[in-house]
Amino acid sequence: MSAGVGNRKWWIAGLVAGGLLLLTGAGWILRPAYHHFKERRSLQLAQQFMERGDYRSGLLSLRQTLGLNPNNLEAVKLMADFTAQAQSPAALSWWHRVVELAPTPENKILYAAVALRLEPHPFPLAAEALAELTATGPTNVAYHLLAAQLALQLNQGDAAEFHLAAAAQSEPTNRMHQVNLATLRLQARRPEVAAAARQELSQLTTNAEWGAVAMRALVVDALQQTNASAAQVWSRQLLATSKAHFGDEIQGLNAAYQAQDPGLPQRLQMVQAACRTNPVAITQTAMWMQSHGHARAALTWLAGLPSGLRNLPPVALVEADCFVTAQDWKGLEQRLSAQRWEDQDFFRFAYLARAFREQGLPTAGDANWNRAIGATLGRSERAAALAQFALNWGRREEAVACLWQWAKREGHEDWPLQNLLRLYAAENNTSGLWQVHEALVQRHPESLAIKNNFAMLGLLLHRDVPRASQLAREVHQAGGTNGIFASTYALALYLEGRPHEALKLLQALPESERLRKQVVPYYGLLLAACGDAKAARPLLAQAAEGSLLPEEKRLLAQVGN
Repeated sequence: MSAGVGNRKWWIAGLVAGGLLLLTGAGWILRPAYHHFKERRSLQLAQQFMERGDYRSGLLSLRQTLGLNPNNLEAVKLMADFTAQAQSPAALSWWHRVVELAPTPENKILYAAVALRLEPHPFPLAAEALAELTATGPTNVAYHLLAAQLALQLNQGDAAEFHLAAAAQSEPTNRMHQVNLATLRLQARRPEVAAAARQELSQLTTNAEWGAVAMRALVVDALQQTNASAAQVWSRQLLATSKAHFGDEIQGLNAAYQAQDPGLPQRLQMVQAACRTNPVAITQTAMWMQSHGHARAALTWLAGLPSGLRNLPPVALVEADCFVTAQDWKGLEQRLSAQRWEDQDFFRFAYLARAFREQGLPTAGDANWNRAIGATLGRSERAAALAQFALNWGRREEAVACLWQWAKREGHEDWPLQNLLRLYAAENNTSGLWQVHEALVQRHPESLAIKNNFAMLGLLLHRDVPRASQLAREVHQAGGTNGIFASTYALALYLEGRPHEALKLLQALPESERLRKQVVPYYGLLLAACGDAKAARPLLAQAAEGSLLPEEKRLLAQVGN
């Protein structure tokens, strides 16, 4: 078995003086061609090395290619694929770069797939990428499969089944979709549905084409059901097949761990021996050890590797994480101070910043954090990764500062603002949301939704109320019967002391718009303000069960009392 990148190819005086002048001129003419030749040759070598499993040489050639041309799409894709298989946090930044260079639907789907594997719940990057695909063009089978996977992660079973059914309808003869549906139904709330799906997959385990897929699903299902013995049985059968891969070895460790198998240490040693020359497998194994309480043992194991393997980016990153988990801050400082991570050096500076701060050396910590920020300049995907690091480590203010630094770059994309929106929304930070929408309105003055949100937030905060009211009126006039837009203008009228006019505005809406969950709080507010407490009561109760900003809660509390 190999945990390598795989076989997939990427879709990747006098006459003498005159003679000297001619030769010099030819050199200048030929230099770009030679530069291109070196770039092409180093990429070919990288591909060959990767296919043979010589990842150290492959990464060296890949770095040479990217040094010659950082926009070489094939090289960027190869690096993105490698880091994704190694489950490196750098993978998201590389796939973001792929989409920047070639924003095709296929690349966006691949980016979303990696985001779904690597980012934390609720997977905002994956959701954003899929939403963009839905809005900009026709969807395909790959989209539906990924949307189903996202829905599963968000516990949206109905949505997942809808997308899998759509995929099956697009390819009715493809058995894979039926296998996926059965896998989905393992998580059904009704026990009989889950049992039927389990039986269907059990019967498929002897199928030459789909047996390994079915067994893989049954291993995961058994682990989720804490049926450790079943998980071990299916895992052993799967690992005995020719279609097993290294990820199945890791699942085997999970099954043995859950079963408290006394043979787990020997099994782990076998896995370590099997992956000793493969950085992807080494990374996965070290990550498993780290997450199962063996961070110090992982550090000992990694320290025994050949330096050429140990210093490769994905291995170096997981080793740094193990130092963090073990809280060995001096060891982390000593290990990283002598290293260089090339294009990923901003990660190294971030780890060093934490190592110094945890040792009570804030000046050195701040200096390294500033170096990390400096190493992201000109590369938005690095800034996103750095901000996520800061959030993961509880350094919220630094994450926010990093995102705002990028958001204020003229003509830059909206991802920093979208990240700030998610952060402020999770905190119910109305002032922060208003600040982000102020920037968004400047960038997208034509967007009714953005102008509406900016107006609503301004009214709630009593900031620049005349402007907010004017925007609310403009949006409502342009939006027709849109209930959300109407409710913002109704709030503006209410704050101007015109509650009856505001209520009349909402009552003129179609019932489906008037009773939208975003409109209900304002409809209830106005009914109560106009003296109809009986009609307002159920609406205010419904609103109280929803997600409201602190300022909205205060508004409703005033009329409720």
